[in-house]
Amino acid sequence: MKTKTLRKSKANGKQDETHQWPFIRWIESRQRWMVDARTATGGERKFYATKDEAEGAAIIARTKRQNEGASAFDHEELSRYGWTIQRAIKFALDHLKRQSASVAVTDAVKSLLESKRAAGRDENYCTRLSINLGKLTEAFPDKTIASIGTLDLGAFLTKLPLAPGTKNTVRSDCATLWS
Repeated sequence: MKTKTLRKSKANGKQDETHQWPFIRWIESRQRWMVDARTATGGERKFYATKDEAEGAAIIARTKRQNEGASAFDHEELSRYGWTIQRAIKFALDHLKRQSASVAVTDAVKSLLESKRAAGRDENYCTRLSINLGKLTEAFPDKTIASIGTLDLGAFLTKLPLAPGTKNTVRSDCATLWS
């Protein structure tokens, strides 16, 4: 890590600041070293008895800012859930990649049925799979596979006028589509 040398203050001859965030200054009135880690949106100043303590605190603040990004200091709401900026970005990018690579439900069902038939699965199984997944394509004609969540699937199954055992078969066939 590149560090800059401290410059001398003309007023008292003490080392004044690093010209690098967070700023380290000697505060004569308190007889302490101050680490000024304030930003435009917040932050704080802390005081230390020795210069080494102040420099250590400044290094920690710089490292935290570098690792988590400058805006990490602004996102207290994410930290309430134990998330960092990087984790939220990674999650969002992964979600967006899945959404953009997803296929329509009708295309996925068609592809699955072709795959099962090509693998030599029993025709009765393929017919049942086609009927059960046909109900899914009717319920979600314009959706992609990635856009259907567990709540959507649960609501779909609840609305089916079928016996509980048959609903479980439909649920199993839907799971086959996502596997």
